[in-house]
Order: sequence, then structure tokens, then C-alpha cells
Amino acid sequence: MQSLLVHFLIAFVAGALFAIIVFPLNILVLFAWIAVADISTKLLARSPKRHLQLVLIHATTFSTVAVLAHLAPVKTEHAHLTQIITLPTTEIFVAQLEKIAADNTHAVFPVSLSIHCSQDLKTHTIRFANRRLTLSDFISTLESQTPLRHHFAHCANAYTILWGYPPSFRLMFAVTSDGL
Repeated sequence: MQSLLVHFLIAFVAGALFAIIVFPLNILVLFAWIAVADISTKLLARSPKRHLQLVLIHATTFSTVAVLAHLAPVKTEHAHLTQIITLPTTEIFVAQLEKIAADNTHAVFPVSLSIHCSQDLKTHTIRFANRRLTLSDFISTLESQTPLRHHFAHCANAYTILWGYPPSFRLMFAVTSDGL
């Protein structure tokens, strides 16, 4: 019974690390877990049937933890997407948005915002349905009317958890390499 608990804990910790560590480092966790699971099951398995049971415990636990952590609606991005922003006007140039973002002290946007685009795109007018809208609606409108695509950038390390400092978190817009 203690052996099963050890295997469960190994897989649980590996699954949690896989879910919270930023890609591509999480792939290293996956490979390390596979190696640990393989070695530990071979050492503790007395028969092929027991080996299969231990492998199933590892795989099921790891997969469950990783999938549940990925699907959990408690991510910082989800919390910010529902926040209301108030724009100065319903029609605004991309360059004006860039200036608002640069001067923003969370007066308009709940997060730091940066827009990276060419000079010709800066003169493009964006038309919003309302001045007050959710950050999610803002992103959808901007992406539907321009080739800009959003990405949330964050530090994704445990420093903020250990010491309580606010995380580095930014909403970035840029034209992707495939032009979409």
C-alpha cells in the first residue's frame, strides 16, 4: 500500500509541475517523470501485472492533474478578461491605442498593454461597439479589424508565490509571423 502511495505522489507532483511550468521547460518535466516512473516501477514491481498496475497509476494520476490544472478557470488571464475598460471614444486609431497603452497606469486597461505594429497599421481606425466593454470584447474587436493578435506574457515563476511580489503580467499585441 505504501508503494502505491509513493507512486501516486511522484505522479501527482510531476503532473502539477508539468501544468505550472512554462513551455518548453514542462517537456523536461514530462521526460524526467517518464524516467522516474520507469525506474521506480521496474524496481518495485514483482511481476509484469504489478508493473502494469504501477504504470497505470502513474499515467492516470499525471494526466488527471495536468488536464485539470490546464482547464481550471483560475488563471490570471481569465480574471482580467471579464474586467470592464472605458475607452475615450468608440473610434480610435491604433497609434492612439498605443499612446494610451504607453501612458496607462491602469486607468484604462487593468493590465499593462503593448502594441507592436508597422507604421501603416498605426493609421488604421478601430471601431468599437461601445466605449465601455470587457477586455475580452476589446481583444476580439481589435483582432477582428486588424492583423494584430494578442498574447499574455508573464514571468511564470514561483518568485511571486514565495515573496508576495506582484507578477510581471502584460497583454501584448503583434502581427504574427504567418500574417494572421
